[in-house]
Amino acid sequence: MELNKREVFGRAQIVKDNKLLVYIPEDQMHLALPSSWISKAPINSVIRIYHYNDKYHKAELYNAYSTVDGIIVEDRIENYLVNVQASYNSSVCIIVPKNLFTIDKVKPLVGSQVTLYKSENGKIWNVIVKEEKNAEPEIQKIEGGDEEYPETVGKSRINIYYLKSEFAFNSKIIECIEKLGTEYAAFRRSRGDGNCYYRAVGVSYIEHLCRPTTNLSQFEKFISKLEKRQGIFREINGFSRRKEFLKLLDYLYSCKKANVWSAIKEAQNIFQDINDDETIVREMRAIASLYLVDNSTSTKLSGFLISDEIGYGTTQSVYMKMMKMGEEAEGVAFNCMSEALQIRIHHICLRRDGLDIHTFEPEESNNSDMYLLLKPGHYDLLYTHKQIQDDCYDLETCQFLPQGSQNRSDQQAVRGAPEDYTAKLLNHVQYLYENLYHLSVSNKLHRSDLLPDFGQRISSFWNEFTSLDNCNYSPSLSDLTKAEENLLKLAKSDNFACRLLEICFYCQEKQACIMLKCGHLYCQEDIIDCLEQQTAGMFLLNPFEKTSPITCLMCTQEISQDEVKAVLGNTWQDYDKMREERQKQYQHKIDRGQGIIICPNCEGRKKQEDFRNKHKCMCDSCISNIVSQTKICPICEEEIRMEEIVGIVKPVCGYCQEVITEFSLVKCKTHWLCINCESFSYLPQNCIFCHRNFSKGEYELISTHHKFYCDICKGSFNQEDLNPSLCPCTICKGCFNSCVNDNGSVCYFCGRMIEEIDISVLKKFEDPAPLPSKKSCAVCIEEFSRAEMLTLSCDHYFCKNCLVGYLESEIDSGRIINGIKCPIPECLEIVDGSIMIANLSPEKWDHYNKISIKKQYKITECPKCNSEFEIDQNKVRCPQCKAKFCAACLKDQHEGSCDENERKELLRDLEKEGESVSECPGCHYPYLKDNACDHVKCTQPDCGIEFCFRCSCIRAPTLVHGNHYHRPECNFHAEYNGEDVYSPDKCIECKKLGRLCPKPQKLKAQRKFDEGEV
Repeated sequence: MELNKREVFGRAQIVKDNKLLVYIPEDQMHLALPSSWISKAPINSVIRIYHYNDKYHKAELYNAYSTVDGIIVEDRIENYLVNVQASYNSSVCIIVPKNLFTIDKVKPLVGSQVTLYKSENGKIWNVIVKEEKNAEPEIQKIEGGDEEYPETVGKSRINIYYLKSEFAFNSKIIECIEKLGTEYAAFRRSRGDGNCYYRAVGVSYIEHLCRPTTNLSQFEKFISKLEKRQGIFREINGFSRRKEFLKLLDYLYSCKKANVWSAIKEAQNIFQDINDDETIVREMRAIASLYLVDNSTSTKLSGFLISDEIGYGTTQSVYMKMMKMGEEAEGVAFNCMSEALQIRIHHICLRRDGLDIHTFEPEESNNSDMYLLLKPGHYDLLYTHKQIQDDCYDLETCQFLPQGSQNRSDQQAVRGAPEDYTAKLLNHVQYLYENLYHLSVSNKLHRSDLLPDFGQRISSFWNEFTSLDNCNYSPSLSDLTKAEENLLKLAKSDNFACRLLEICFYCQEKQACIMLKCGHLYCQEDIIDCLEQQTAGMFLLNPFEKTSPITCLMCTQEISQDEVKAVLGNTWQDYDKMREERQKQYQHKIDRGQGIIICPNCEGRKKQEDFRNKHKCMCDSCISNIVSQTKICPICEEEIRMEEIVGIVKPVCGYCQEVITEFSLVKCKTHWLCINCESFSYLPQNCIFCHRNFSKGEYELISTHHKFYCDICKGSFNQEDLNPSLCPCTICKGCFNSCVNDNGSVCYFCGRMIEEIDISVLKKFEDPAPLPSKKSCAVCIEEFSRAEMLTLSCDHYFCKNCLVGYLESEIDSGRIINGIKCPIPECLEIVDGSIMIANLSPEKWDHYNKISIKKQYKITECPKCNSEFEIDQNKVRCPQCKAKFCAACLKDQHEGSCDENERKELLRDLEKEGESVSECPGCHYPYLKDNACDHVKCTQPDCGIEFCFRCSCIRAPTLVHGNHYHRPECNFHAEYNGEDVYSPDKCIECKKLGRLCPKPQKLKAQRKFDEGEV
């Protein structure tokens, strides 16, 4: 039998050791073919190989392959997205696993042109990167698109018309780009790695906060939410990077607070670092995921989710998908992102068949907009003409224009009130000084080289600052002097300088690599020296050797073990093994002096007296626990014999879990068994606990030793003196005959049916009883002999045909709740399982068990795809085919009870057939009628009301009070101006209500009841 048969393709590469090596890209391995292949398969030829039963089999030369050219447009975690030319005026994108790429001279990169090799059935089996790119289509080149595939986000904003060069072969998309340019001016690229949506949203939102036209309070509010770490802004341990994210935002906030034009410029460049990029992606994923968890029952999100079920589409599965780095965003993530950030997010979708726009509007919006450009499977940042103008960005030079290019009213709007002028000046000077320090680091200047001319730099800045300001307010000399003194005092602080320069606090020269919890920065050399000196070169904290704590050289605060691990990195494991070995050696010396033995099972330190058992593999405590479960030793895997544990452990019977006072005659290797439980193993002829079949000798040993007691007469008998029975009782032959002759084949002890016997067998007994009397079947009323009938524990008799037919009908209907009740309606007795086993077919019995399990564990079966799953409500959705249905009646989901829904469906069906229908005024069950009398009686068990078919009114009041108790639209209605009298003795409705029954009102629909009508 061939299992998992498939075709794989490879290329002949080299000859080695007189064998031809073939490389198979799909399996990423080399296969050696015999020397006979060397002559018939030249190097680089294609060979097809069949693979089944986990082995490679027949190989043959293959020339029926075809090739197609494409270009890599996106680099994902496990595959590449390749754009393939499908026809002259269209192209398609396909996903190709990375293992199919043959990397020889050229590494596959985004933008690389590739050749795909396909078999005759369309399977791609190899991809080779071309060394030279094909000539680009002739189209007008727009400047600014040099950075095609950034590592994070693009360094500059690109003219929107540059997209024409990407979609030169599709005239429809070219038209869409022309249309797009009327409203949108530029776009900014985002790396295509599955995180592009969250990256684009995060960067775009931060640019929105940094924009000069955005109120500073909105920036402060967002930072405050992140710092409080509450609600959807709480931190997810092991995933969020809140500390780094807040550091970036604080920096941009200080820039905007000092000068509203500086923040948007910094935001353009700050996310070029890969670590900063990952920080914002993680934070955006965390915020969106937590919003989903906290608001999964909202009307906006519930349509995307399956409530309280297992499988794809539940809140938990969607949450895990949103938290997975590299996983593309989907519909529910779009809504969560918009609601969490309280901003309108517009998706401008550039499709191959036209332009499509989707807007995600939050319930609570800050009246702001964000624009994303969706190309096939990828998101970029998009900017309107107004945003480019507000940011003072020049698309030709890809640079920001000077802030003075805006008019005076804009400056006043963003500067703030004059009384904040001195504070803003001081903040901006600090921001300038910070930039000077970063500049010194990049040029390898020491702090001492930078500070002397700092005062001159402040003066130069002040002159430049005042020249840009045309307002009448000027700060006083004392304000400026105080601001400059505060700034110089701050700048001359070693801690401040070291933090700005990110240099070591200890040597104040080398670049810092780690910050301790105390806040001090260290370079790699100084922190290693610190650890080595305080741990005698072991770099470890060993409490058993009473080593002193490791402390910071600057403040003597203790350095934690986690910080030591962070310093040592991957080498920590080597030091930790050294610590464990030294600790074992140290402990071994102590144990050897104190006579301590290590138990191999629990690894506890025990004394000699704890090993009194003769098995010696483990201590007495362990062997006591083991013997209570098994006889096999987990250390040596040998059987623990009884003589090895005498006086130490009291073995426990594996079946009854009682301490054994007398052991069984037959011994099983894996467990103990008492003599009483062994007696139950005689009839099935196998062990009652492990179900091991007895040998002939073991069976004879048990049969000669054990006596059996009859449950009816309590006498002691050998096995041959017992008679098999359908009921679970042990019955001797005498009592068995008595049950058959005198009790209608019913056991005296349990009341259940026993095995039937022939009349000829009864005649062999010494005192045969008369034949059983006849009984009537409670269903068909026919008489049968008692031996031919079945009886339940409620003493109701049934013929076999009637009872079996009833049981099969109940099973087929599926109306099984805690078993099947007696066929007699008023009897609540449950039919015993032994009767069902004896009389039902195996298929029906299995069907009954299946339904019972479904009812007990609330499992339903999809009526569309027949898949089974657990539920906790009637309105469900299949996780496989997504079909929605009612679990109670297996029909389409509906409001109200299933009976009510069934009634409505029946009513609709009858009306479609043109039938005249009238509903019962008591239970609203629909009825048809012939042309005879209009007097109808409801046949529903819980109703039974008599009513008029023409108007659906209760009949009893019309007979007592008169025909004015028919409804007004009824032909039998008659006007009556007299006074009605309360008649509880004659009118059942008056008696039921305890007052005069009311007249029936006119129905909205004739003979049909709406909600609230009676």
